Amino acid sequence: MDGDKSLFAWVVENYKDGHLICDDQSGETADFLHISASSRTLSFIHVKKSGSSSEQRKISASAHEVVIGQAVKNLIWMDFTALRTRLESPPIEEPACWNSGVKGSDRSAFLAAFDRRDATSRTEIIIVQPHVREAHYKHLHENGLDHEQISEDTLRLHLLEGLLNAARSTTTSVGADLFIIGSSD
Repeated sequence: MDGDKSLFAWVVENYKDGHLICDDQSGETADFLHISASSRTLSFIHVKKSGSSSEQRKISASAHEVVIGQAVKNLIWMDFTALRTRLESPPIEEPACWNSGVKGSDRSAFLAAFDRRDATSRTEIIIVQPHVREAHYKHLHENGLDHEQISEDTLRLHLLEGLLNAARSTTTSVGADLFIIGSSD
């Protein structure tokens, strides 16, 4: 995926440890599923591009609503028996998959790793949504609440964090952790 700067290429590049499959389609479980080789952690990775690449973009709860909604509705796949059945019969002939960062031809290695998981194996829901810039987020946390009047940006931050906390509560209720990946620039 040389030269590809898409979020899908970013996922493939950053999840080389273990097994990664793409399930981006109608009725998907997530855009990607990953099983770490070292910890057997299963990650459901949901990806949504930012609506803006401007360094001036502001905090936005609405930029996250669709991808968070997808992640929450897909918690149905925390039924691992149903998930296993769904994954062993992909609706496309050659589903995209990678094993230790190398493109594979089928999901057999992923499914074998899935079968090695046990009750101690962690499950994560990961949302990749780069609309929020890390520097802006930190600035608002450090300075946003020191003013007598809450700024529009600080209000948007509270709305976003409320949305994320609700999603986290739902996620942890089914035994998974929730992680959000924003933009570092």
